[in-house]
Amino acid sequence: MDFNNYIGTHGLITIRCEKCHNLFTITGENAKVHILCKKCIYMKSYNNFTTKANSLHLNKYDYSLCLEEFLDDSLKKRKKYTIYCKNCKTIFKQTRSIHLSGKGCPNCCNKGFWTRTDFNNICKNNIATFYVLECYNDNEVFLKIGITSKSVKERYNRNVRMPYGFKTLIEFKDSPFLIFNIEKELLKNIKKYHPLIKFSGHSECLPINTYKTIVNKLINYGYKNEKILS
Repeated sequence: MDFNNYIGTHGLITIRCEKCHNLFTITGENAKVHILCKKCIYMKSYNNFTTKANSLHLNKYDYSLCLEEFLDDSLKKRKKYTIYCKNCKTIFKQTRSIHLSGKGCPNCCNKGFWTRTDFNNICKNNIATFYVLECYNDNEVFLKIGITSKSVKERYNRNVRMPYGFKTLIEFKDSPFLIFNIEKELLKNIKKYHPLIKFSGHSECLPINTYKTIVNKLINYGYKNEKILS
């Protein structure tokens, strides 16, 4: 930072931010510590939000429309920000906390969320992953099945909130078309479990005692044990 125009410890000084070169005014006492200008603070908040949101929602949304809203006032966490849905081509508003809890486009939600085409489009090299997790805490244990364009490790990295401990029981790759159909068939034919804590993917949970049923169905679909457990 450029400490020009220094007036005194309790007076005001004008500082040029060494990161964005924006001029801003603070007290001399505050200038003793490294302080970013508001613009840089807001940009940091915006970048943190978009990184977490893209990881959680698999890059389904465009957040460029809410950039100016962050720069204007990024500290009001209850403020609703403008988000563009790449899937249905609509704009909607949501708070950061709600969006990062797993909620997405209300229009797509009403239509049933992901379609087979949507999923296929986000999978690089025509490869997708099916997985089964055992999720647990002190009060409950259940299974979470899912599909992703990534590995389980990438899907549930530190930026994605999973309110349960978990371990991977099954993980294998195949074409997005087949992986998508497997998940739909399992969710259709096995009674669901409803976790006490809601999270992104809570509607894809099954009772812990259905594990053998899942394995048998996967074998019936043509997946051998060594592939299921690899």
